[in-house]
Amino acid sequence: MEIAARTVTPSVTEISNHEYFNQFDGVDVIHDLLKNKKYNQAVTKIKQLCKDAKNVKFPLNRGGYTRNILSKKDGYWLSFLHWDKDVITPVHGHPDQAFLYAVKGNIEIKNYQQEGKKPLALKDTESLAKGDFIYSHGQAKSYDNAIHQISTTEQALTLHFYSDDPTKGKLFRKKSS
Repeated sequence: MEIAARTVTPSVTEISNHEYFNQFDGVDVIHDLLKNKKYNQAVTKIKQLCKDAKNVKFPLNRGGYTRNILSKKDGYWLSFLHWDKDVITPVHGHPDQAFLYAVKGNIEIKNYQQEGKKPLALKDTESLAKGDFIYSHGQAKSYDNAIHQISTTEQALTLHFYSDDPTKGKLFRKKSS
């Protein structure tokens, strides 16, 4: 069975933002480590943050996900995303710096590449489980970096860090045949 046949694609209106500024210790340190691309050092601090956030009941949009913003500093965003099960995002890009850490659950990421005006091509698929992380660096002032699609088969919690507002990311639509 194909994933798209059993999933719900959240639209921008189905994604809500909630703010948790100044509610967790260590957010500024994590923010600065990620901003300076010190990922392994950041992961040590992220693990403590996850312990502190373990009992927080982050809101969840059924059939979608919820963005729980921890920090917006110097234009960078740090957020927990709470995912419902059986969700698939549209294919989308991000600002030049992106980092994702799996806190709980499993997610699958389909990575795409774009070559000129040709349609997107599937590059690879990877799975992230609790404690796994990925990051990417792309072209500054561009929002079509790290083009991918995320899907879940169970509820999940992930931590995301972006060098700019993630809602500016470019959406890619599949062409009808």
